[in-house]
Amino acid sequence: SDLHSLGTMFLGPVGNVLFSFAVLFHFFTIMISYAIAAPSAFSQFLPIATSVLTPVFVVCLSLIIVLGQRLLMPVVSLLTFLKGSLLVVVVAITGVIASKVQQPYKDDWGAAQEPFLITTVALGGAVNILPVFFDRVKFERRDIVRFRNSVLAALAVVWALNLAWALFILQFVPQDDDEYSLESARREGEIASVPLAHMIARDHPQYEWTSMTINVFISISVTVSFFA
Repeated sequence: SDLHSLGTMFLGPVGNVLFSFAVLFHFFTIMISYAIAAPSAFSQFLPIATSVLTPVFVVCLSLIIVLGQRLLMPVVSLLTFLKGSLLVVVVAITGVIASKVQQPYKDDWGAAQEPFLITTVALGGAVNILPVFFDRVKFERRDIVRFRNSVLAALAVVWALNLAWALFILQFVPQDDDEYSLESARREGEIASVPLAHMIARDHPQYEWTSMTINVFISISVTVSFFA
């Protein structure tokens, strides 16, 4: 099943149209997020501007999905395991570095909606793939409960890792008043790992290898999410 089929089954004509529009809007915003985030990560170790990488990334991966969908499944499964493992490593490494800096930061609850990429991709993206996974679950109470518990546990772990990542970034990267601040990254449309990599290279070159690890993780993560 898919989200459109669920809308047809459980909603009336008007509700189904509104739901389909919301799904398409959600899909387009997520794909735009992928198209922005991936080239930003790739540009850190490729001497190519993001304005050039963005259309190349979208066109090439779209062609791979259309022409090689059957071959993608085992590759996506392997890369998903790899990106999950790298996520834990990246958060842990960033936490170690941040603990040595303890950059002061200020709260601004008025900007609670700013981390759109995290809320839609890292957490909200589950709604796009769960109907597909549910097709593989036996329609029995025990299996459905196990599936639900697995989903809730996975979301809780991702939520905790995202909170830890955000906290460690705030403890390491200045929010403003710096050449490589989070504010300057926001103005340039860059993801938080970009000023993080610059700060490591400038102030803590002994940890420069972590920048490559973070960029590899982001590149794999967004590429896998685009495929999925």
